[in-house]
Amino acid sequence: MVTNQTKKIAIIAGAIGALALIGGGIFYFANAESEKTAAKTTQAPVAKIEESTEDYNDDTNVELAEEADVTHTNTPAEKKQVQRQIQKILVAHNNVPNNANRNTRPTPTAPSGSEGTHDSTQTGNGTKPAPTAPAGQVKPGEQPQPTPQPAKPTEKPPAVKPVPLPAPLPDKSTQPTTKPTEKPAQPQPQPNKPPTQPQPNKPPTQPPAEKPTNPTEPGEVKEQGLQVTAWYPFWGGKAAQTAVAQQPIKKIDLFYYELKEDGTVGLMQYAKPVSQEVLTAARQKGVQINATITNAGGWSNFNEGANRLHEQISTPAARSKLTDTLVQFAITNKFDGLDINFEVIYGKDRDNFSLFMEELSAKLHKHNKKLSICAYVKFSEPGNWDGNLAQDWKRLGQAVDEFKVMAYNYSMASPGPGAPVNWLDQIIQFGKKQMPAKKLFIGLPSYSYEWNLNTGQRYTVTYATAQNLIKKYNVTQIKRDENGEPYFTYNNDKGEPFKTYFQDATSWKKKIEMIKTKHADIGGISNWYLGAEDPATWHVVKSELK
Repeated sequence: MVTNQTKKIAIIAGAIGALALIGGGIFYFANAESEKTAAKTTQAPVAKIEESTEDYNDDTNVELAEEADVTHTNTPAEKKQVQRQIQKILVAHNNVPNNANRNTRPTPTAPSGSEGTHDSTQTGNGTKPAPTAPAGQVKPGEQPQPTPQPAKPTEKPPAVKPVPLPAPLPDKSTQPTTKPTEKPAQPQPQPNKPPTQPQPNKPPTQPPAEKPTNPTEPGEVKEQGLQVTAWYPFWGGKAAQTAVAQQPIKKIDLFYYELKEDGTVGLMQYAKPVSQEVLTAARQKGVQINATITNAGGWSNFNEGANRLHEQISTPAARSKLTDTLVQFAITNKFDGLDINFEVIYGKDRDNFSLFMEELSAKLHKHNKKLSICAYVKFSEPGNWDGNLAQDWKRLGQAVDEFKVMAYNYSMASPGPGAPVNWLDQIIQFGKKQMPAKKLFIGLPSYSYEWNLNTGQRYTVTYATAQNLIKKYNVTQIKRDENGEPYFTYNNDKGEPFKTYFQDATSWKKKIEMIKTKHADIGGISNWYLGAEDPATWHVVKSELK
């Protein structure tokens, strides 16, 4: 018989057990939550490429609208819409978290006595000034990069004196005396003969291997001097076409194409099929023609674009389908190869992306096609944000024929140089440790930015844009930083202050001189982008790389 005392003991024991279960559950839940929190704090910062609600600066976009050979530009309103789309592409391209592409800040970018700069935190609608982190320190939210100090400059740059108009820039002795002419529209493609696009929903077939158009076998590194390649954008116009026909360019990458949501390849918004005249002129000169494939459809929304790409490369079946589609696209359009520019990608897809590129490389090589990649800047592995975490330089460097580092956009949040010389040196030093030097190409900018000093908003500035601004606002003083990059300030018609950086022949000369002197063993340089450069830049390229 169970006594009352026995019942009491059983009830007390049951209560103690229940309390233990509840306590254990609370501990488990709290521990799980703390692990989630820890995971969040160690996750790499994500690039936020947001669409701006602010109107784009007409001063810096007029040339883009006039030169672009694009569709749907019958009215001024349509043309303005196109110029905004091009500006969005340029501002979003190679867009990284603030200072994530910096190792250590190089020596001051402005000569003594020039205007100071402010650092800022960028948002889609402008920037708010924030204190600049001292050299060697890391801002909140950024990961430290234990990398070597920048190389010391070999010589002290000469002092630069302000130069009055009409000769606004110093050191222009290598440039032609005539002003660059206005760039007419790119020729229309021949009727009824657009390049054939791969048909969706049809399994790609692999035709027999083609005869190589280049004597160098895929994957083989031909021993030769520094080469010049260039991205040819769909808005490049006559200037880009003329450069291909007349300048020492080994290869062009047609910046026309993007990966669609359904996994097919198509033209970017507003892009027309590339002119047959451009293709014919390039082939007659022996210029290789690659197609740049972007995932630009996701550039305005990082998570959306990265999720889409994850689905397309995260399984063997998905990778096989996408690589077959891309190879078929290259074969159908008779391109010499493909240039992969997947800028919106998760760091967790690092292995998936390497597997995808390795598979694509093997399939392209079977058809004597080449493969190149557009890579984010980094100074150590694995990287410090999603974009460069996803790119394993050693594996990718083995898989591709050309490894092109997008070595520009050093200054984005606040006014400064686009590609400091010492910074380029550090990038190349790291790259040469990861891959054969001859595969490494350094992407140099032909454009820069200007910043509204009130709002922090930045706008793309080509060489022609800078010259128009100088003339329009009667700018009489143009200074250079120690990288040779020119800059000036002005107030627009609304009285708003702007600081403008741009690239010209002199700034390119300093970059090429460093590369030729210290890294003549790399593959060469890649110009982003054709049509934006100072025409005299080609005189420098010819004389320095002859």
